[in-house]
This record gives sequence, structure tokens and C-alpha cells, in this order.
Amino acid sequence: MAVFISRRHACDQAKLVHHSRGRNLEESTEFGQASPDEVTGEIADVYEVLRALAAVHGHDWATIEEVAAAKREERGAFRERLYLA
Repeated sequence: MAVFISRRHACDQAKLVHHSRGRNLEESTEFGQASPDEVTGEIADVYEVLRALAAVHGHDWATIEEVAAAKREERGAFRERLYLA
């Protein structure tokens, strides 16, 4: 059983998933509001939350990278300025 310990609370798996998803939204919002000088730090925060979410759901980061690569191959990539509409 995974346990997340903060300054005040320990969470079971279900609470950890819930709080991690909320944290992802919080960090994504902060990224959206970041100044150009803050963007790198905010991307790092989002990255760390995504890594934690992967782990909470039992996935290692290498698997996430493989799935992302397959989706890029199938659907295109943002770096090519392509997106699904």
C-alpha cells in the first residue's frame, strides 16, 4: 500500500490518487499563469506530479514514455505544431 506523507496527513491509495489529481490541476493552472521567467519551474512541477501519478497507478516512467512515443507516431506531435481537433 502506497502512503503519501505530508506535513499533516498520511493518505491511503484512494486519497493519494484523489490528491495527486488535484495537485496536477493546481500545478497546471500555475503553469498557465506563469510569467516567461517562471515557466521552467512550473513545467518541472507539472512533470513531478505526472511522475507521481504514474507511480500511484502502478506505471513506471519508461512505460509512460513508450506510450507517448506510440501516440506521437500515430497522431503527430505538438512539436510539429499538429493537434487533433
